[in-house]
Amino acid sequence: MASLAPLILLFDQAPHEMKRRLLLLAEDSPDLLVEITSDQSVLSAKVQHGSVGFDVFWTEETPVLSGYRSVFFGTLAPGKSTLLSINLTEDLAGGERVAPIAKALLVFGARIARQLSAKAVMWTPGKIISDPAFFGENVENYAKGEVFPVLVTVDFDYEDDERTLRSSGLDWFSGQEIELSGGGFQAQDLVRRAVRLVHDIGTNGAVITSQLVPDIDSDKVITLEPMPESNVLRCEIHSKTDETLRVTSVH
Repeated sequence: MASLAPLILLFDQAPHEMKRRLLLLAEDSPDLLVEITSDQSVLSAKVQHGSVGFDVFWTEETPVLSGYRSVFFGTLAPGKSTLLSINLTEDLAGGERVAPIAKALLVFGARIARQLSAKAVMWTPGKIISDPAFFGENVENYAKGEVFPVLVTVDFDYEDDERTLRSSGLDWFSGQEIELSGGGFQAQDLVRRAVRLVHDIGTNGAVITSQLVPDIDSDKVITLEPMPESNVLRCEIHSKTDETLRVTSVH
């Protein structure tokens, strides 16, 4: 169950204790409704937070963190933890690509992590484990209309030979990953640009037509080209002069 959920919160307390604490929290929260749906093999619940519903599962296991990037998080003590896995309900399947619904899941997870004192937050689409306070701060800012919480949801891989940066985890929000190159830039400069692109796509949805957008440097532009055979958006940095010459030559 846990491996299928995009958001997993880690706790030291046993699953039944976490269930009890969630029920107590719901008693004091008019915007939080909890219905326990456990059977003999699974401890679970349906949770209504505001207008959005979530499926919640508790398991006690050793989290598998191979391939995960740590963000403002140290190390996890060996052994089992209680994993509280959060997913959208079945009637909202695919709703993660609607920005307000995806935002609602992040906000709910950040609230539970804060109020029930999680020790770590795992975001499985991007394979990121982060400090709960840092995760919450990024999500809270996003909920206020600020930047998309890239640092806690989307990872980047830089290939030095190709000088290309590729995202991982953006697909969950938009159905699209980005591949950014050009300008001879190293990883740090590409990440600065990628954060802006991820914000736009995570907030507004996938880019489905070829576009030309401004770069953070005023003398450059970025071409956006969806790849029809994959979920990749090819992004390439050009100088304005080169792009003008290219467009002129085409016409």
